[in-house]
Amino acid sequence: MTLISDKYSYKCNTIFNGIKKSAIVDLEKGSKTIALKKNKILFKEGTYPDGLCKLVKGKVKIYQLNPDGKFQIVYLYTKGEFFGFRPILSNSKHPVSAETMEDCTLIFYPKTQFLNALDSSPRLMKNLLIALSYEFNVWVNLMSTYSHKSVKKEWLLHCLF
Repeated sequence: MTLISDKYSYKCNTIFNGIKKSAIVDLEKGSKTIALKKNKILFKEGTYPDGLCKLVKGKVKIYQLNPDGKFQIVYLYTKGEFFGFRPILSNSKHPVSAETMEDCTLIFYPKTQFLNALDSSPRLMKNLLIALSYEFNVWVNLMSTYSHKSVKKEWLLHCLF
């Protein structure tokens, strides 16, 4: 058992569960496996997304530049998690930047392939809705925790577990 419960961790590693093989095949046609070294930028805050990623190996930090010019880590993605789909779904720019924290292997799915898979798979849409709803709960829990305790202490515990 870890000190950090599921209420502080995203569950976006199951978005492709239960979708039809044909949708997965169509999505994987345009996918690429990419190996990246530590400290490589995947995307920058304020840029438009060109696809989403599944982290196969390694860790990726998601961070935002504060008005005072400091970087604030927002979340750490680990093996099996998908990221980068939120701005695709909202047709907006990335609200955060992403950078590898160690050598990583990713599967990159182009935006067009992903949107086509969404059009053909109600199950994928449902899985994303579930993941986004859960993520909202995680954010509420984190905000509540941070407003009552030392942010540095809680974030350190979150990152360690």
